Amino acid sequence: MWEFIIKYWVEFAFGIIVAGVGAFLRRYMKLEKENRQKEQDDFYLKIKTEIDNGYNKSQEDDITLQSEINDITGVLKDLTRGLLSVQGR
Repeated sequence: MWEFIIKYWVEFAFGIIVAGVGAFLRRYMKLEKENRQKEQDDFYLKIKTEIDNGYNKSQEDDITLQSEINDITGVLKDLTRGLLSVQGR
């Protein structure tokens, strides 16, 4: 009789230990997954920010270049008119 009671409580104790280890591992895996997801989100945000900054800088450069092209076009028109006026056309 005592053997059965001792065997029962030993099995119960091991069951509790196994359940506790299982719960701990599930919790650890969940935290690890959340940590990996956070790192991926941070990396994605960093890359997105760099791309957005590059895009904005490119837009600013495009506006500057267009302004310079317009200035050069105006100068070329003035030179053309001046040359044609010298030629009498």
